[in-house]
Amino acid sequence: MMSLGLGVFDGVHLGHQALLSHCSHALTFYPHPAHVLKKNSTLPLLTTHEEMKALIPNLLVLEFTESISQMSPDIFLETVILKQFSPQQLVIGYDYCFGRQRMGNASYLLEWGKAHGIKVLVIPPVTLGGEPVKSSRIRAEILNGHFNYAIELLGHSYPLSGTVIHGQHRGAPLGFPTANLDIEAFKLIPSNGVYGGHVTIDGTRYKAGIYIGSRPTFKDALPRHQVEVHVIGFSGNLYGQMCCVELTSQIRPELHFESIDLLKQQIEEDLTKIV
Repeated sequence: MMSLGLGVFDGVHLGHQALLSHCSHALTFYPHPAHVLKKNSTLPLLTTHEEMKALIPNLLVLEFTESISQMSPDIFLETVILKQFSPQQLVIGYDYCFGRQRMGNASYLLEWGKAHGIKVLVIPPVTLGGEPVKSSRIRAEILNGHFNYAIELLGHSYPLSGTVIHGQHRGAPLGFPTANLDIEAFKLIPSNGVYGGHVTIDGTRYKAGIYIGSRPTFKDALPRHQVEVHVIGFSGNLYGQMCCVELTSQIRPELHFESIDLLKQQIEEDLTKIV
């Protein structure tokens, strides 16, 4: 039986996970509806398209267009959901809306399901700290520097993926070679600081220290932040490869050091805190 979950699923957080536990497949939209409907939207995403595919087995993707946004709920359900997927059950969150002007909602879908012999399951909110877990809430926590609390709301590590590019090669002379990641434009990058995490290379999982910032200790500090990954116990060439780092915690905020030696001492201490 196909049990189809409907949603945007940005972040694949605790609320999404509760929904997905009832599904054999999940249907999401790409690009994110906000990037299509709001022409100048710069909404940062918790998960890129590829990161979401890695987090959700059996993910189905529907290209989101203005024409889809203008479909009435009935037309969307008939021509897209029934015709293309033929599910026996639909699973949605309590606040899911769809169709032109968001006219379709949980109540609408329940009535439609009865008329078409399709079971509809509505998942109630998952709460933490007295509030529903939502993608917008997690974005706000990350943007406000509360990364470790955001990880609790997500229920998993924070993926940060990009192609390994050449940097200024500051890490190797310090004894901590790093891979510099070129991150997708809409991906939400956490605030400047040092993070602990993991990365899998050729099937082997390594601990990793991740630095996000502008390197204020050096005279040629960068005008914007960049992402540098030190893979503990790995030696090799990663240039040009796609690398997905799993950030598990923020160790400390970005600091300015009076000397390179003090910076090296701090990095050594930071790496001992990665679990």
